[in-house]
Amino acid sequence: MRWCPRTWRASSSRGARACAIAAGADAGTPLNAHAAYATELELMVKYGMSPLDAIRAATSVAAEALGLGGETGRIAPGLAADLLAVAGNPAERIQALSDVRMVLARGRVARAFASASRRLKRPEPPGTAPS
Repeated sequence: MRWCPRTWRASSSRGARACAIAAGADAGTPLNAHAAYATELELMVKYGMSPLDAIRAATSVAAEALGLGGETGRIAPGLAADLLAVAGNPAERIQALSDVRMVLARGRVARAFASASRRLKRPEPPGTAPS
């Protein structure tokens, strides 16, 4: 797998085919909440990636980048069954990833959200007041 140079721009469709981009987050550091990960994928799409390529960047490509491609990152026999159930089809509308309904970790339900008020909340951007 060929990795992209740091100066690569997501809007370069030719660059997207020539190298791999793994999604990542600085979650847990100041101003970087875990729930902001979906926002990063939305930005990848905004700047030129297809929704499926952004999802791959967060799953199979990220697993390969971490040396975990033989354990997780894809839905396949023998791999960890780490999955999200969301409302909608993120391959058509990447924002659906912000509406998590269930989290499965290693094939077991880790979290389930019965109503909108209990779903993961997207953090407010810095400098804005919560509504």
